[in-house]
Amino acid sequence: MSAQLVERWEGAAKGARYQIDVMRIEPRPGREFFDIRLSRDARQYDSKLARSPAEARGRVQHAVDWALSYGPAPYTRTFRDPKLAPVACDAHLILTAQANRFELAARLALFLVKRKGDRAARWSGTLLAAEQRALFGRFLGKGTLTIDGARERIRHSVSRSFGMGRQVTADLAWTEL
Repeated sequence: MSAQLVERWEGAAKGARYQIDVMRIEPRPGREFFDIRLSRDARQYDSKLARSPAEARGRVQHAVDWALSYGPAPYTRTFRDPKLAPVACDAHLILTAQANRFELAARLALFLVKRKGDRAARWSGTLLAAEQRALFGRFLGKGTLTIDGARERIRHSVSRSFGMGRQVTADLAWTEL
């Protein structure tokens, strides 16, 4: 029986470090399964088994999506052995790649055209986490978003002290997303 580390994903959020390890286990030659281990601060809190590379890829994608919905925990792949990595033939199960910065800027311009009718307009409001990820490629947080097309900037602000003032938590250029 052999066990080998195939992939490792790491992320940090809410004062903790999260890690996803994918182990390929061969109890006998020709038979393999994958053990997906989820850990927080170097302590394992969950382990799932997958019988195929596609199922393992789906379980890792589910864990990454769950972490992103829980809070801003951008996972990065820190280890991948090209010889041992499972090959996923299913296009919908492959982990999604981040869009490049020009695609994100184009999405923001189209968003402003759809909402305000002009690319150089200014929009202010709130968006759901899924809408923020689709538009910005990441979740900025709860609060008010201001998208300024003329300056090509996004500002995220939250209310502090029960509405006594607003605090700007992020002020980003479109190309910095």
